[in-house]
Amino acid sequence: ISVAVFGSEAFDDDPVDPTSLKFGPAGTAALRWVFEGFDVDHDGLNDIVVFFRASRSGIECEHTEATVTGETFAGKSFFATDSITTVSCGKKRRRWFWH
Repeated sequence: ISVAVFGSEAFDDDPVDPTSLKFGPAGTAALRWVFEGFDVDHDGLNDIVVFFRASRSGIECEHTEATVTGETFAGKSFFATDSITTVSCGKKRRRWFWH
Protein backbone atom coordinates (compact mmCIF):
# COMPACT_ATOMS: atom_id res chain seq x y z
CA ILE A 1 0.00 0.00 0.00
CA SER A 2 1.37 3.43 -0.84
CA VAL A 3 0.43 6.32 1.42
CA ALA A 4 1.26 10.00 1.01
CA VAL A 5 2.12 12.07 4.09
CA PHE A 6 1.42 15.60 2.92
CA GLY A 7 4.03 18.25 3.58
CA SER A 8 3.15 21.27 5.68
CA GLU A 9 4.83 24.37 7.03
CA ALA A 10 5.10 22.61 10.41
CA PHE A 11 6.93 19.66 8.87
CA ASP A 12 9.39 22.04 7.16
CA ASP A 13 10.64 23.09 10.61
CA ASP A 14 10.33 19.61 12.16
CA PRO A 15 10.42 16.88 9.48
CA VAL A 16 8.67 13.51 9.75
CA ASP A 17 10.85 10.60 10.84
CA PRO A 18 9.92 7.92 8.27
CA THR A 19 11.20 5.13 10.52
CA SER A 20 8.44 6.01 13.02
CA LEU A 21 5.54 5.62 10.55
CA LYS A 22 2.99 2.85 11.20
CA PHE A 23 -0.09 1.91 9.18
CA GLY A 24 -3.40 0.17 9.89
CA PRO A 25 -4.79 -1.59 12.96
CA ALA A 26 -1.69 -3.78 13.26
CA GLY A 27 0.66 -0.80 13.06
CA THR A 28 2.84 -2.26 10.34
CA ALA A 29 6.14 -0.44 9.77
CA ALA A 30 7.06 1.22 6.49
CA LEU A 31 8.90 -0.91 3.95
CA ARG A 32 10.39 2.10 2.19
CA TRP A 33 9.73 5.78 1.54
CA VAL A 34 10.55 8.54 -0.93
CA PHE A 35 11.13 12.13 0.20
CA GLU A 36 12.13 14.02 -2.90
CA GLY A 37 10.21 14.88 -6.02
CA PHE A 38 6.67 14.17 -4.86
CA ASP A 39 4.00 16.83 -4.48
CA VAL A 40 0.94 14.59 -4.41
CA ASP A 41 -1.55 17.32 -3.44
CA HIS A 42 0.02 19.98 -5.72
CA ASP A 43 0.47 22.57 -2.96
CA GLY A 44 4.14 23.32 -3.69
CA LEU A 45 5.41 21.36 -0.66
CA ASN A 46 7.27 18.05 -0.79
CA ASP A 47 5.24 15.08 0.39
CA ILE A 48 6.58 11.75 1.63
CA VAL A 49 5.33 8.68 -0.20
CA VAL A 50 5.51 5.65 2.08
CA PHE A 51 5.02 1.99 1.21
CA PHE A 52 3.55 -0.57 3.63
CA ARG A 53 2.93 -4.32 3.31
CA ALA A 54 -0.86 -4.69 2.98
CA SER A 55 -0.91 -8.24 4.32
CA ARG A 56 0.58 -7.08 7.64
CA SER A 57 -1.58 -3.96 8.08
CA GLY A 58 -4.43 -5.69 9.93
CA ILE A 59 -6.98 -4.24 7.51
CA GLU A 60 -9.93 -6.55 6.87
CA CYS A 61 -12.57 -6.46 4.14
CA GLU A 62 -15.15 -4.69 6.33
CA HIS A 63 -12.81 -1.78 7.18
CA THR A 64 -13.68 1.58 5.68
CA GLU A 65 -10.88 3.72 7.09
CA ALA A 66 -7.22 3.41 8.02
CA THR A 67 -4.80 5.43 10.13
CA VAL A 68 -1.14 6.37 9.76
CA THR A 69 0.77 7.33 12.91
CA GLY A 70 4.25 8.69 13.32
CA GLU A 71 6.58 11.19 14.90
CA THR A 72 8.69 14.08 13.77
CA PHE A 73 12.45 14.01 14.34
CA ALA A 74 11.84 16.20 17.41
CA GLY A 75 9.52 13.53 18.86
CA LYS A 76 6.13 15.16 18.23
CA SER A 77 3.47 12.51 17.57
CA PHE A 78 0.87 12.84 14.81
CA PHE A 79 -1.76 10.72 13.10
CA ALA A 80 -4.00 10.91 10.04
CA THR A 81 -7.09 8.85 9.23
CA ASP A 82 -8.76 8.60 5.84
CA SER A 83 -11.33 6.44 4.10
CA ILE A 84 -10.25 3.31 2.23
CA THR A 85 -11.87 0.89 -0.18
CA THR A 86 -11.01 -2.80 -0.01
CA VAL A 87 -11.27 -4.83 -3.21
CA SER A 88 -10.86 -8.49 -4.10
CA CYS A 89 -12.17 -9.50 -0.69
CA GLY A 90 -12.67 -13.22 -0.26
CA LYS A 91 -9.98 -13.93 -2.82
CA LYS A 92 -6.44 -14.95 -2.00
CA ARG A 93 -5.05 -11.50 -2.78
CA ARG A 94 -6.75 -8.38 -1.43
CA ARG A 95 -6.01 -4.79 -2.25
CA TRP A 96 -6.75 -1.54 -0.43
CA PHE A 97 -7.05 1.94 -1.82
CA TRP A 98 -6.34 4.96 0.37
CA HIS A 99 -8.53 7.89 -0.78
